[in-house]
This record gives sequence, structure tokens and C-alpha cells, in this order.
Amino acid sequence: MLSGHSQGGMIAESPISNPEFMAQYNVTNVVTYGSPVDNYSADPSVRQLNIQHANDAVPLIDLEGAYAAPRPTLPFITPVANLGEVAANLNIGSGNTTTATLPPPGDPFDISGAHDGSAYQSSVQQQQLQDPASQISQWSSNPSLAPFLTSDPSAVTQYTSQVHREN
Repeated sequence: MLSGHSQGGMIAESPISNPEFMAQYNVTNVVTYGSPVDNYSADPSVRQLNIQHANDAVPLIDLEGAYAAPRPTLPFITPVANLGEVAANLNIGSGNTTTATLPPPGDPFDISGAHDGSAYQSSVQQQQLQDPASQISQWSSNPSLAPFLTSDPSAVTQYTSQVHREN
């Protein structure tokens, strides 16, 4: 399983379209939150969950996801599709991808708060996992997640990468 927030989600999504990477690693699931990944091509065997707050502008940065899945809460964004790119990328919005657009966390005009990683964590815990009918609850009930969703911390290995610039 690969997971990432914002640019980390883009990094998590990128290798699953590479056949050499997929031959070497057994990636079964990818979870992104607050990431502009709606238009990424991916191996159809990988289950993907892309979580976005309705008022988070970051998932819309490249605007390609905006026309693949319009956000009714942001009517002022009206991107024009690049039909050549759409034709070249037939995986947009298809396959094993679930995009969960969550309500704004708190003030709907607080764009930076909507992108905060802890706001995503709270939204998922408070709003989605409590509702068995939610997209996230349905997605997380798949047996392919059993090795990752455990109450035994010794059964899971987590790697966190920090990205920064050198002065």
C-alpha cells in the first residue's frame, strides 16, 4: 500500500503506472488525500482511494480533474478540456479508482485549513468511518486492506519521508 498527502499523493500514484515498478513490488492499494491525481493513469489491478475536501483547491491544481469530476461547490472554476490529453489518458475516472469528496472541514472559505493533513484525518475519522454506507467505509472493507488495517502495530511497517530544500 502506498499513501500520501498533497505532493506525497502524486508521488504515491506515479509508480503504479510503471510496469517495471509493478513487476518488482506488490502494490495493491493507494490512498491519497488532498492530491491532484484525478488524471493519473494507473495499473487497473491497484485499488485507489483519492480523498478530497470540497473546498481544497490543491486537488484541482492541474484543472484536469475538474472536468473529469466537477465540484458543484466551486462553480467559478470552468476549465476547458484538452481533448488530446483526454483521448491519450483513457483511465481518467475509470477502473479501481474511488474519489471521495468530503464536506469542508469548518469554514468553507478556509482554503489552507481544507488542505491540512490533520483536517483530512479528522474528516475521515469523524464523518466517513462512522457511516458504514460512506464511500470510504465501503472502500476500506475490502479484504485487500486486511494486512494494513490491524490493531497490531508490529505487523505493519510505516515509512515517512520529509521533503525539504537545502540552503
